[in-house]
Amino acid sequence: MVSRTLLVTLFSVALASCGTQSYVPSSGQDGSSPEEPTTSPSTEQPAMTPARPPQTAPDKGASGASAGLLEQAARLRSEGQLERADAVLQRAQRIDPRNPAIYLELAELRFASGDPQAARAMAERGLLYCNGAECRQLRALAER
Repeated sequence: MVSRTLLVTLFSVALASCGTQSYVPSSGQDGSSPEEPTTSPSTEQPAMTPARPPQTAPDKGASGASAGLLEQAARLRSEGQLERADAVLQRAQRIDPRNPAIYLELAELRFASGDPQAARAMAERGLLYCNGAECRQLRALAER
């Protein structure tokens, strides 16, 4: 009976020691000790925090890249290059889909292209994102 108790005890000790072994890296070639302390891998994991998408403020006008694209589209529209202006505005819309200034420019471009129904639809869509000066202009285009 003693040998059975001894065997169970040894087995329990062996099993317990399997879960707490630490990895100890070998010392460098110069004989220095390792830089990292030896701890169990489960305690070294950093806390994960979810990344938040950047907050956009659609009522503050164009931002960064979309502002430059808006200027380029307005210039192209004034030069009569309506197709190129439309392509630039579509790109700006992909970059900044909640910017009402882009919808305003797209609506005006649709009117200039002779498509008032699409212009009104674009203006109505822009009204979903506006809070500032663009709202008045978008309403006027939507009611044309």
